[in-house]
Amino acid sequence: MIETHNIFAWRSCSFSVIQSSGSFGWRQILVFRMRYGNGKGHVWEGSCEGSFLGSYNGDIPSSIVRSVEEMRELKQVHGAEIVLDGAYTGSSQQADGLITRNKRCMLTIRTADCIPVFLISPSQVSLIHAGWRSVKAGILQKGLASFPLEATCAILGPSIYAENYEVDRDLYETWDDPDLKHFLLPRLGTKCDFDLRGFACQILMREGLRADQIHRIPLCTYRDNLPSYRRNGKDAGRLVHYIYREV
Repeated sequence: MIETHNIFAWRSCSFSVIQSSGSFGWRQILVFRMRYGNGKGHVWEGSCEGSFLGSYNGDIPSSIVRSVEEMRELKQVHGAEIVLDGAYTGSSQQADGLITRNKRCMLTIRTADCIPVFLISPSQVSLIHAGWRSVKAGILQKGLASFPLEATCAILGPSIYAENYEVDRDLYETWDDPDLKHFLLPRLGTKCDFDLRGFACQILMREGLRADQIHRIPLCTYRDNLPSYRRNGKDAGRLVHYIYREV
């Protein structure tokens, strides 16, 4: 089954989503079009005037991979390093974010509760692996610093919701951020539910994006049976996320 619908519009751009499930597992693809709206048919058939971004439970289909000239992935280490064009050395490179201005260069990351953060402007795109350690280390601020604020939007992909993300004092007591307390929901004793998605949005707005420049995909990895380390541990598998510019 495939469903296609608009999810939001920003400036002269529009965003649509294709969702489906089948023998290959779950997939969600967002189509970013800078001029002409949503187009027709499956996003990997035909041309697009903008950027493609998406999330797959499994490998990216070869039909999509064939449409790009280069693929970049990283050895993710829950840090704040972001790799720019000219500094990428290969898939064993340790970092948690990628930025490119190159056309048909696919950026990829994998997650199983952490937030995939897509940053999009007319001239460049970025994909960031934003778990709590990376967010604490400042990866969102570092990534957004490379983008023109007025011409940028951010999309937060599927990740764990607060009601399924219980944390303890070892996470928050050494985290010096005045806004953090607003995203910790008290439970028993020293434990809290952590709204990492909401906190990430707050950081992006604090850095200069407006609320209408940020969109959150309404899917919880834990609740919606997507790969979730919190639910399934090391057997969780991973969502693979990608973005590339076509023009």
